[in-house]
Amino acid sequence: MAAQGGVMLDAAQLAPLHQQLDAGYPENLRTVAEWLFVQLVEDEEVAPTPERQHKLATLALRQTERLSAEEGGRNFYLGKGLRYRASLRDREMYERFNGRNYNELAREYHLTPTRVRQIMDAMHQDDISRRQGRLILE
Repeated sequence: MAAQGGVMLDAAQLAPLHQQLDAGYPENLRTVAEWLFVQLVEDEEVAPTPERQHKLATLALRQTERLSAEEGGRNFYLGKGLRYRASLRDREMYERFNGRNYNELAREYHLTPTRVRQIMDAMHQDDISRRQGRLILE
């Protein structure tokens, strides 16, 4: 069963989706559909009505089927996106960096001041490279 915010959803909460799934539906696709359904329900501003839950379950199932049709049959790896998320974090830190707040950023992002310094140095070098790459030198 899928987890919602770290809490496992029981069969009753997943019932709107499971009602639309055939008993022989592949387990890996069932898992994808459950996660999509959980996210759609979480994104609702108010608790969805049973009719809305049915529509969200249908949407989750359609998206799962589309993913299966487009990517199924291939060696498809779904990464966790850690490098991408770290990159977003690093850019956010760099935007907030003022030259003196290594310790503050380290506490906030649960890193060591040394690691923050390394990240800021790398971001600074990337920033310089991007700017200088546009220079026309004759």
